Amino acid sequence: MYNAIYKELSRLEKEGRSIRVAAVGTGFIGRGMIIQSSYMKGIKVSIIYGRDVNKLIPIVGQMKGKPNYKVCKSSADLRDAEDKGVIALVDDINRVYLSNADIVVDTTGGAPRFGADVAYNSIMAGKHIVTNPEMDICIGTQLKKISR
Repeated sequence: MYNAIYKELSRLEKEGRSIRVAAVGTGFIGRGMIIQSSYMKGIKVSIIYGRDVNKLIPIVGQMKGKPNYKVCKSSADLRDAEDKGVIALVDDINRVYLSNADIVVDTTGGAPRFGADVAYNSIMAGKHIVTNPEMDICIGTQLKKISR
C-alpha cells in the first residue's frame, strides 16, 4: 500500500503537480505534519490556518527549503499567494474553504465544535478532509453521509 502511494506521489511530482494541503491546527501534531510534508514528494502545504499568523511564520521556517509565504488578510491576498505558488498564512478559517487546496487536514484535537465546522465547511467547499479522531468518533458517520 505505501509503495503504491509513494509511486503515485512521485508521479505527480514528476508531472509538476502536487496534492495541495490546507493545514488547520499548528500544535504538536499539526506542526509535525506541516514540516514532514515539506520533505514528501507530490505533496505541498498551500495554506496554513492559525489564530495568530505570527506564530505560523516560524513553522514555515522549519520546512524544507524554507519556502516563501504570504500573510493573507483578504481574498485578493489569498489569490495572489496561490498565483505565485507561495504558502498562504491565514487567521480567517473561511479563507481555507475559498482556497485551491485539494484536502483540508484538521489537527486541532480537543475543539469539537470548531473541528465539526471545519469538516462540514470543507466538505461543502468540495474538499477532501482528514479530520482528527475526536471528530471521527463523534460525527464521522454523518460526515461520510454529507460527503456523498
